[in-house]
Amino acid sequence: MLVAGGAAREGAAVTKVLEMLADSGIFRLGCVVVGTQAFTCYGNLLGVRFERSTTRTQDADIARQRSIGVALGAEPPRLDVLEVLEKAEPGFVAVPGLDPRSPSTSFKVRGRDLRVDVLTPASGRSTSAAVWISWLGAAATPLPFLGYLIEETVQAVVIGGGGVLLNVPRPGRFALHKLWLARQRPVSEQVKSRKDVQQAAQLLEVLLSDRPQEIRDAWSALERRPRERKAIRQGLVSSRELAPLVETSALLGLA
Repeated sequence: MLVAGGAAREGAAVTKVLEMLADSGIFRLGCVVVGTQAFTCYGNLLGVRFERSTTRTQDADIARQRSIGVALGAEPPRLDVLEVLEKAEPGFVAVPGLDPRSPSTSFKVRGRDLRVDVLTPASGRSTSAAVWISWLGAAATPLPFLGYLIEETVQAVVIGGGGVLLNVPRPGRFALHKLWLARQRPVSEQVKSRKDVQQAAQLLEVLLSDRPQEIRDAWSALERRPRERKAIRQGLVSSRELAPLVETSALLGLA
C-alpha cells in the first residue's frame, strides 16, 4: 500500500540483509545506516519523492560508536555480524583487507555487488587501522567526521517487500555531511562526489523550505568544527546544483 501510494522502496536483496541485521538486534544497540538506504528513507520521512540516482549501489554502510550506552547495561548482548550474514542466501564472506593481519571490516556475497561495511568514528590521531568492536563481533573502519553524522539519529523504515525499522542520521546532518564528503573525495571518485552533492541538494531544498530549524541545528552543531564548517560552506557556494539554494542558505547563516 505504501509503495502504491508513492513511497520509495529499496531493493529486495538489500532489504533482506537489513532485515536480518535488525532481527539480530543491531539497531536496538544503536547502529546507524548511513549510506544510500538512509537517503531513501528521508524521502518517505519528509513526504517527498527524490530523484533516484543512476549510481545507486547495493552497499549497506552500518556505523556505530565504539562504546555502548550504559543504559543498555554493563554487559551488552554479544553479536557476530559475520555469523548473522552467513545465514543469508547466498551467504556473505569476510573481505580480506590489504593487510592480511587486520580483521575484515567488510562482508560480501561472492560474484555480486551486495556488500556490508562496518564503520566507526575516527578518534585521536588519524589512522585507517581497523578497530575491533567486541560486542559486534566485528571490526570497523574508522572515518573522520563520522561522529558528527551519527551523533543524533531518528528512526526510519526501509520498505522493500516488508518494512525494516532502523536508525538513520538526522536529515540535516546527513545533508551537510554529504557536502563535506564531496569535497574530500579524490579525483578518481568524482562520480561519487557528484552523487553526494545531488543528495545534499535535494535534501536541503526540502529542509530549507519545510524544516529550516533542522538545518540551523545541524549547522550549530558544527560550532567547534571550523574546518568542516569551512568545507561545507565552500561546497555550498561553489556547486551549480546548489546555486538556487545559496540565497536561502545565506539567510540561515550557512553561506
